Formats: sequence, C-alpha cells, structure tokens
Amino acid sequence: MTAFPRSHLAATGQSRPRPLPEIREDPSITGALDAQNAYPERVNAIRGDVMLSDLAKAEQIVAAHEALCAELARLRDDLYERRRARLNWLASRVPVGPEPDEDASAADRAVLATAFRTALAQARSVGLEERCRMLADALKYGDDMQMRGVLAAAEDDGQRSVLDEWAKATQNEELVAELRALRADIAGGATVAGGWERRAFWQPPAPAEERALIGLRRAADDATRDHARAQAHGMHGAA
Repeated sequence: MTAFPRSHLAATGQSRPRPLPEIREDPSITGALDAQNAYPERVNAIRGDVMLSDLAKAEQIVAAHEALCAELARLRDDLYERRRARLNWLASRVPVGPEPDEDASAADRAVLATAFRTALAQARSVGLEERCRMLADALKYGDDMQMRGVLAAAEDDGQRSVLDEWAKATQNEELVAELRALRADIAGGATVAGGWERRAFWQPPAPAEERALIGLRRAADDATRDHARAQAHGMHGAA
C-alpha cells in the first residue's frame, strides 16, 4: 500500500538520507573513541621525548589537546547533522499539513489551503476517539485533506496513537518508530545512544602544560633577550 500520494513525494524534492547505523558502530562515535584513545598516547610520547625542551613539550601537548577537542566537536556535529537530515526526511513522509504542490496554480493552492484548514478545524473540534474514526474514514475513502487535518491536529495535541493508527494502516510502522527514536536521540537523556555519546564526546580536562605555558614562554623570551644582550656586550668588549 502506498503511504503517500505521488504528488507529495515529488513535491518534497528531498534526497533520501541513509539511516544511521547502530550507535556503537556509527562512524562519528567510533572516530571519537579512537581519537580519545590516541590522545593520552600522544601526550605521553611528547612528555617522554628527551629531544624536546619544556616549552616545546608544553606547546605540542596543548596543541594535541586543542586538536582533540576540535575533532570531537566536528564528529559530534557530523552525527547531529546526519540525524537531523534523516529526521527531516522521515518527517516529510508523514502527511501533516497542506500538501505542497509546486505545479499547482495560485487558485488551486488557495483551494487546497482552504480545504486543509476546514479539515483541520473539524479535527480540532473533536476528541481522540472521533479523530481515529475520521482518520479511518479518510484512509478508506482516499480523503487526503481529512487525513492531513486529523494528523496535524493529533500532532499538535501529542496524540501518538493517531499517528500509530496511520502507520499501521499505511505500513509505515518502521518509519514512525525510526522517527521517534531519532527525536529521542536528538533530545538526549537516558537513552542508549546518549550514553555512547557522552562517552565518545567527553572532552578531557586541559593538560597541566596549558597553565605552565605562559611562564615557559616568558622564560624563553627572557633567555633569548639575555643571550642577545650577552652577545652584544661581547661584541662591544671585543671592539
């Protein structure tokens, strides 16, 4: 059974973003965990490099921390953007609101808008049980505007059962389940995905070298000036 009129699918004009993988296999999560694991190894290697000065060590460790934070932010944004794109695409499959039709004339669009507002007002004037009956009739007789009005009113009132009835009747139960799961993941909270995200995107505290960096740079500058003065004094004495 086709869930939507062809005109709806064509009018959205959206490409179909791929479903997100299971959270522990998501590339943003695995990439963040890899970066987290590599960071202390990198820091320990820098600290143990006898060829580096204290200043060089501090600068490289601070740079490594900043690079990690930037990479975690990039990966987190990538995950959220993919979620949002998929969520928007799924939401566009649910016929809520007036059907977009770019090819319709202005007069036709006005007629469709009026029909939708009428259906929406009717759906808003009744309770849950009557809305479910209206939805069943709309699906049975192909009344697209009544279906859209009922679903819009139910969404406004948070009536999940109405959307469930639509999903069951149109074989879109998987779509609705994925839509709700994505909304929960984006909202955060005590979800499986949320636990993995907190672990993967947790930023380690700034290294001690960051606090010491200003003093090390000042000492290096002082040493450079002292060396320059000594050289100048030696050249003056030789003259």
